[in-house]
Amino acid sequence: MLVLLASVVGGCGAGIVASPDDPLSPQTPIDLRINYDPGTYVMVQNMTMNMSMNMGGQSVKTKTTMVMTAELVVGKADNAGSREMTFTFRHMKTETSQGGQTVMTFDSSNKKAQDPMSQMYNAMIGRTITMTVDPRGTSSNVRGFDEMMDAMLKDVPEGPEKANLRKSFGSQLLEGLGQMQTFPDKPVSRGDTWEEAKDVSLPMMGEAQIKQVFTLKDVKGGVATIGISAEIKAQGGEGDDDPPASIREMSMTLDGTMFVEIATGLARSGTMTQQASFVVFANGMEMEMTMDGEHNITITKGTYTAPKAAK
Repeated sequence: MLVLLASVVGGCGAGIVASPDDPLSPQTPIDLRINYDPGTYVMVQNMTMNMSMNMGGQSVKTKTTMVMTAELVVGKADNAGSREMTFTFRHMKTETSQGGQTVMTFDSSNKKAQDPMSQMYNAMIGRTITMTVDPRGTSSNVRGFDEMMDAMLKDVPEGPEKANLRKSFGSQLLEGLGQMQTFPDKPVSRGDTWEEAKDVSLPMMGEAQIKQVFTLKDVKGGVATIGISAEIKAQGGEGDDDPPASIREMSMTLDGTMFVEIATGLARSGTMTQQASFVVFANGMEMEMTMDGEHNITITKGTYTAPKAAK
C-alpha cells in the first residue's frame, strides 16, 4: 500500500521553470508542488523483493518479482490547486520462487488461470481508486479502495481474519498515509532538505513511526533530482487480541531518487531501495524475517495499450 500511495501522488512540479539552455543557479529557489497537466498517464512499476524467514532453526528464502501497469488520469486543478486523480490497474505480472524453484506465477493477460492467488490478483485489474491531491502532495477523500478489497477477499470465508484484513488494508490506511506532506511549505534551493514525520496505523502491526527526509540534489536541463530517504519503525502488541498473524517488531529503511520534469510536474522516473527486519507472530510461533528490494517507477503521458494476449 505504501507503493500504491507513492505511485498515485509521486509527481511534483515547481513554481519556477528552468529551460535546458538556462538552468537554475544553486541560489535560485523553486516552489515544489503537484503540478501535473490534466490528462492521462501510463505508470509502470517494476519491483523485486528478496525475503529470508528463519523458522524453527531453518531458513526459507523467497524472491518475488512484479511488474504492474496502471493508468493515472489527472483532472483540472481547482482554485486551491487541488485536483482529482484516478488510478486504474491495467496489467500485472508476478513470479515467486523459493530455492530457485518457481512456486507461483501470475499474468493478468492469462484469463485461464484458476488458482486462488490469480483470482485475488484479477480482482484488482480494471479497478479504479480515486482521491483528491493538494499542491503539497497530501491526499484525501479516497474512494474505490474498499470496493477493490472486497472483490479481492470475495472467496475468503467470513470471520475475524477477513474482518481484520478489511480493517487493516482498507481506505483508512491510504487516508492515514496520505496525510504525510511530500513537498515543503516554502521554496527550496539546491542542497536544501525538508522532513516529514508522522505516526500511522499500519496493517498487522499497529502504530508505526515514519520519518522522511527529502533533498533537492540538483536542477539541470529542466529536471529536478530529489533524493528521498525514509525510516519506519513499529513495535506491535503481544496481547490476546492480536490477529492470527501480526508483526511484533519492524525496522525499515528506504533510499531513492526521483527525477522530476519541472515545467510539467511529471515524475519521469524514480528508484527506491529498501531493507527491513521483522519479528512476526503467526500460528502461535514467532519468526524472524529480513527483506531487501528495489522499486522502479516510470510515468509517461498517454493511454494504456493492452498486450495482444489480453485483448
